[in-house]
Amino acid sequence: TAIIHNAPSVITCMNMGLIPIVSRETGLDTYGFGITLPDCQIETIQRVVQEAASFPPEKCREMARLASEEAKNNHSLELFHQEFEAILGKILQNEAP
Repeated sequence: TAIIHNAPSVITCMNMGLIPIVSRETGLDTYGFGITLPDCQIETIQRVVQEAASFPPEKCREMARLASEEAKNNHSLELFHQEFEAILGKILQNEAP
C-alpha cells in the first residue's frame, strides 16, 4: 500500500514506465512487472541485469506498462491520503472516552 511503502523512488520510476529491479528490502512485490533480486551480491545483480537486457521488446513493453499501472493504481498520493485518514480515524476512535 502507499502508506506503508518504503521505496518512493522506485514507485516514482515505475510511474514513468521503468521496470523495477529491486532488493527484497524495498518491500515492493514485483508481481511480474519487475524483478526482485534474491540477494544483493554484485554477481547476482550483474546476472539479473544481463538477463533483463535480453528480454524481448514486447516483454519489456508489457512489464513497463504493468509497472506504470501498479504505481498509478496502488501507490498514488490520493491513495496515501485515504489510507492515512483511515489510520488516523482508527487511532482517534480508540482514544475517544
